[in-house]
Amino acid sequence: MIKQYLLGELTEEGQQQIEERLLRDGDYFEHLQLCEDELVDEYVRGGLPPDEQRRFDNHFLSTPERHEKLRFARALRRYVSAAVEAEPATTAQRTRLQFLSASLRGRHPVMAYSLAAALLLVLGGTVIFRNWQLQNELAQIRSQQSAGLRSERELRRQLQEQRAGTMELVKELQHEKDQRAMLERKASSSIASNPDQLRAPIISLVLTPGLLRGQETTKKALVPSGTTLIRLELHFPANEYKSWRATLHNAEGAELSRQSLLKARSAGGGGIVVMDLPAEAIPGGDYYVKLSGTAGSGEFEDIGKYYFRVTKK
Repeated sequence: MIKQYLLGELTEEGQQQIEERLLRDGDYFEHLQLCEDELVDEYVRGGLPPDEQRRFDNHFLSTPERHEKLRFARALRRYVSAAVEAEPATTAQRTRLQFLSASLRGRHPVMAYSLAAALLLVLGGTVIFRNWQLQNELAQIRSQQSAGLRSERELRRQLQEQRAGTMELVKELQHEKDQRAMLERKASSSIASNPDQLRAPIISLVLTPGLLRGQETTKKALVPSGTTLIRLELHFPANEYKSWRATLHNAEGAELSRQSLLKARSAGGGGIVVMDLPAEAIPGGDYYVKLSGTAGSGEFEDIGKYYFRVTKK
């Protein structure tokens, strides 16, 4: 099944099953690497059927790391072939050397031995240099292959982190939906017992970050009886966030409500995020909203805190 995965023969569902197991099981990932090596060796030897060879060219060789594996396998095969061919070549060269030495030994012994030594040096140097070239090439390919493997593992680690961040966002969204449903049930119950609340105004409060609780400039919301909604307009400077999260806290810092995946609208070089709160669920007292933003990676960064005070009539 792994060979089919490497050659792109599996369905999308089958590929997803393999990839999920690779993320969970380190041993399975090592087994995949071994299967890749065997498939590359079989390709280099010419042992793949024509259909699998086409899939190897079009699908398997779609990443730089696998190109490096193929290059390494070809270099290794050339190295082994050169070592095998060196033995018969050396034997033939030795025969020619013996013949030349024998023909010269009778007439000029010193010249014969000198010539034989020179030929041995030349032939030996050639073989050593060729072996050094092949070994150096193999070492470079091994280094590049190792770097590619580290890069692939780093990408898989980042993918796991992004999936974990996405799952966390899904949990937060579900928590927010449950919380909002509870507040809506409370508001509906209150409206059912007092229909006049449907005509009650919405209290809007414009807030900017940076003010401390207790300062004279702290924004105050005077909430008349029967008000159903407190709307907070949270202003912030320009940034590149794609989504926002707002959490409501009481004076002691306890979290009372959370709203995620909020969108902003542009305003005066910055932006505004709106947070709606059921008035019935917000008794009189001091509060603050903590606003955070994310660029889409799942990591939220704090933008600021917005302090305000609710007074009910």
